[in-house]
Parts: sequence; C-alpha cells; structure tokens
Amino acid sequence: MRYKINCGVCEREIVATGENDEEGMKEMKEEAKAHNDLRHPEARPMTEEELEADIRGKWKKEE
Repeated sequence: MRYKINCGVCEREIVATGENDEEGMKEMKEEAKAHNDLRHPEARPMTEEELEADIRGKWKKEE
C-alpha cells in the first residue's frame, strides 16, 4: 500500500509505502521526521505520540 499526507506547514506531499498500516506508519514517521528536520528546523519537534496522531488524522491510503 501507499500512504500520503501533506505537510501542515508547506503542504508538500510526503509519501510512504508498506505492506500494512503498521509498516506504513513506521515509514511515514521516518519520512515526516526527515522532512520536518530538513524543511522546518525552527518548528518545535513533535513527540512520537503527537506525530502518530497527526499522521493518522491526515493520511490517505492507496492500493
């Protein structure tokens, strides 16, 4: 499956893949964290719980 979200700051699309939601979430957290560290270093870092809740509220799944 393919998972997509848009950054809440710059609206850039962030994409991850995984065989299931658990794998998709793991990769999405890594991709989102890397994006935020690179593009928005001034932003307050999110906790793991905040990041996961934010992703779950936004992501779209494609098969």
